[in-house]
Amino acid sequence: EEQPVANKPSQVPAHGTAPLNRYELRTVACTTRSQVTLAPGREVLLISDGEGVAEALAAGLQSHGLSTRIVSNETEITPEMPCGAVIYLGGLRPLTNVQAGMKLNKEAFRVAKSVADRISAAASAGGGWFISVQDTGGDFGRTSPDMVSAFRCGLAGLAKTVGLEWKGVY
Repeated sequence: EEQPVANKPSQVPAHGTAPLNRYELRTVACTTRSQVTLAPGREVLLISDGEGVAEALAAGLQSHGLSTRIVSNETEITPEMPCGAVIYLGGLRPLTNVQAGMKLNKEAFRVAKSVADRISAAASAGGGWFISVQDTGGDFGRTSPDMVSAFRCGLAGLAKTVGLEWKGVY
């Protein structure tokens, strides 16, 4: 199956001294499952969406031999949890106002902060991931009048930052 990926950044002239990087999507063959691994003895921590997606995803991951744990929010994450991956599903929760959007991003950041050392260690030991899932309407906010949903886009930025700053984490 073909999947979109970003090409290497191309330099785009910017106003001022620093150039802007421009990323273009292109389709490439999907990687095989054997290329995405999880460190031994670690589990996939799913932050619940509250709508049943976490439970269905956990069942699917377990059918592939992965250990999973579902928590409602970051306050349920304890230092003893042997997580090697996080799938943040909070971006699928309904947002009713700007405050809810801000709360969502803050929660996702706190989740990332609370598992950073464990996910980085898992990456060094065989595989670690941080994945965010969000409903942004499919049009990148270009046609939707729902400006509250735009707050979900911060989750993609968090995941991108994790990928850049946490060595070896997918």
